[in-house]
Amino acid sequence: MLYNIGQLEFLFADDPDFLKEVVRQFIEDVLAAAADITKAYTAGDFEQEKYHLHRIKSPVNNFGVLKVAAIVDALEESANEPVTSTEHTRLIGELHVELAAVINELKENHSL
Repeated sequence: MLYNIGQLEFLFADDPDFLKEVVRQFIEDVLAAAADITKAYTAGDFEQEKYHLHRIKSPVNNFGVLKVAAIVDALEESANEPVTSTEHTRLIGELHVELAAVINELKENHSL
């Protein structure tokens, strides 16, 4: 599995509809943040990029999406450089690929 929401599943075991809503909200939030990260990077606005990277950090950690969390950490580190880099561009692409895989798995496992 690309994520681990065992704690959330335990907490909301009596309310699967609410868990489904939490998963839906996660998907909506991370998709919006990922789009904002790319938009800020493309515009060369590294302060906004760092803001949106920080914005996505808690949800991916709360959902146990460890690979994406590591990518976000690496992007935050390289966003401190004032110029674009090949590695930074690669990491942004990897962020989108990994999030797409996680979202597909969440949708499949939670009938969304």
